[in-house]
Amino acid sequence: MPLGNLTSQFFANIYLNEMDYFVKHVLRAKYYIRYVDDFVILHTSQKQLEKWKIEINNFLREKLRLDLHSQKSRIIPLSRGIDFVGFRNFAHFRLLRARNIKKMMRKIKLFSEGEITYQILMESFQGWQAYAKWANTLKLRRKIAREIYTIKKRIMQEKKNPQTLKTFSIHNIYKYVFNTYYMQNVTKFIHRVSKGSRFNQIYVPKEYEQVFQEGDIVQVMLLEKRTKLYYSKNLKKLSEFKEKLIKDIFSELSTFKEIKQVFIFGSFLTKNVDYNDIDVLVLNDKDIEETVYNSLIKKFNLKFHVIAIDDKNLKKVLEICPLVRSMLYRFVSNKPFIVQKDTRIDRNHIRFLLMLPEDLLEIELDSKMFYEAIRRLTCIEYFLEDNEIAPDKIDGVLSKTLDNLLLERIKKDEQINNKNIAELRTIIKHKLKKIKGLLKNGKE
Repeated sequence: MPLGNLTSQFFANIYLNEMDYFVKHVLRAKYYIRYVDDFVILHTSQKQLEKWKIEINNFLREKLRLDLHSQKSRIIPLSRGIDFVGFRNFAHFRLLRARNIKKMMRKIKLFSEGEITYQILMESFQGWQAYAKWANTLKLRRKIAREIYTIKKRIMQEKKNPQTLKTFSIHNIYKYVFNTYYMQNVTKFIHRVSKGSRFNQIYVPKEYEQVFQEGDIVQVMLLEKRTKLYYSKNLKKLSEFKEKLIKDIFSELSTFKEIKQVFIFGSFLTKNVDYNDIDVLVLNDKDIEETVYNSLIKKFNLKFHVIAIDDKNLKKVLEICPLVRSMLYRFVSNKPFIVQKDTRIDRNHIRFLLMLPEDLLEIELDSKMFYEAIRRLTCIEYFLEDNEIAPDKIDGVLSKTLDNLLLERIKKDEQINNKNIAELRTIIKHKLKKIKGLLKNGKE
């Protein structure tokens, strides 16, 4: 699998999930951040970090057959800045990597030497400043905008085109820095787009025929995107409030050209108030998970959980992964989508999913981990038996083998005693034995 491929990133998140549980629940590191295969742990004690580094490396070797990078795994003071997710991160501010600034300056140099056009430069500048604005870079962005303006002005003077020079202003560049757009002395009207034989004409109302003439230059701006909701077959119609919120989410994400399709799934669709967050799945061909998450948080001020999957691999994953099939048992999408009934058993993938439940037979973690593990095993059982089960119905199945009081306690991550742990491990052993038996006789 090629490095950097979106599928490799997706499965890296799944594979290193075991390390997440180890760091948070065994080592109990409070400040732990991981993005794909890069992670950071913060602590006031250098000795504690050195000890954790050895324990993590041992865990990775024994459980996941991996090693920490010998040169990149370092313990350094925060005052030097942490090189993480594209930025140099300090305690109270964030800077760009030097190579990202140099890359933008090389583009400006190419434009100055006539190697690229102004349009190409501005496309690069827009993309760069969309990334740069997440760091403390206002002065830097102003400086680069001024540099572009100076070079463009010089080029225009050399071409001796005073008319073009008159219309060119640094404000045309600064608008990309501040994302501020304005219009002056403009007559405007609002009209809904309708389907016609041609799509390259502008409709002008009768009352404006004296204002707008043939050949005039006008601006068309999208004010409100028409959004249609596509329900999965297992989902009942949602409330007007939830439909409106989902349409607003789809409208916000429609600005991302790289997103092919969006799904809303999870407890938000089935529960009235008792849901943790809004689960969002985006199909795309770029790594935009964090960008989408930040955009949604900024727009709606709600809790979101965002997953990004390569659109070319979703159908393949749905064939072999019971957890992803369960995830999309109920959904609302911005485009039609059908989860096909055809499945096949990928034994390596199923064995990978069994790692967490198997670890719980030896390692004591939080009670919520037992809840998640038994739900996972139940989901796998149904998949291997060629059946489907709704995520919100799994607890009903668990209540047949678990005491309701114990079920509620592990669901809420409350403390449990040794007798409870022994009971839960017995259930896990029974389910693992059944699953391994089903694997022997399952279809390919």
